[in-house]
Amino acid sequence: MDKYSLTHFLHLAESHAKAVSTVRSVRQMVDGGDQEVCAAIDQAEAEEGIARSAVICWRPNSAIEAQTKFLYMAHFIANAQISLDGQEMATMMTSIEHLR
Repeated sequence: MDKYSLTHFLHLAESHAKAVSTVRSVRQMVDGGDQEVCAAIDQAEAEEGIARSAVICWRPNSAIEAQTKFLYMAHFIANAQISLDGQEMATMMTSIEHLR
């Protein structure tokens, strides 16, 4: 069981936000000419991916929790200027099917 299993959503969101911040910080170091941190980029991006996957897979217990999850992801997607791939979006939708 990984460190993101069976966790409250706010903890997942906080962990993901920290991972996103770390990725940005490491990228700025490389952009500033510090080539010794290239390996750190891979590690930071991997951790962000794991945390994002945990958020995407998390199953809310109520409509309010589902709305919070989707609002968080919408904010992340807009801020990061990325999109979810088809599998990530399908997983997001599957995670709330039990609330219908």
